[in-house]
Amino acid sequence: MVFGKTSQTAAALSAAVQDHNVFIKEYLCVLSSAPDEPDGEMSDLLFHDSVRNKTYPVDRKRAGAKSARLAYRVVSTLPDRHTLVLVRLYTGRTHQIRAQFAARGLPLVGDGKYGSREKAPSLALWAVRLTFPHPLTRKPVQAVSLPDNTRSPWSAFDSEAWNNVL
Repeated sequence: MVFGKTSQTAAALSAAVQDHNVFIKEYLCVLSSAPDEPDGEMSDLLFHDSVRNKTYPVDRKRAGAKSARLAYRVVSTLPDRHTLVLVRLYTGRTHQIRAQFAARGLPLVGDGKYGSREKAPSLALWAVRLTFPHPLTRKPVQAVSLPDNTRSPWSAFDSEAWNNVL
């Protein structure tokens, strides 16, 4: 969460949040298996069903469908195929990361709603980094928060993996 103490800084931050090239949101997730490519982009039309509170990719433009785009980079893959992935959002759709990976047969660990059969203490999705220009100086500000790597599923990854996140 980012907020401004004055109306001037709040307005500048609000404008920055709208531009995904300026206000960068990055997430970590653990997938049940590895993507075919070690990095890439995903673009889909997503429709959010508010009754079921679930987001689905759709084939063509329809009422309520919105374009969604993200980029990902595999950070580490374990012998059991669990994969730590760093994701950058270019759009911010409801359940976007969960829906886009699940649509490709790569549900997040612990995400029963989107097809994971693996139990976990919580959904393996973590907001890891926000990068944005300071509203007055325009210098880059970066806030980083790593998950508790003593808890599953994060604990399965070694220090080299965590260094690759930073």
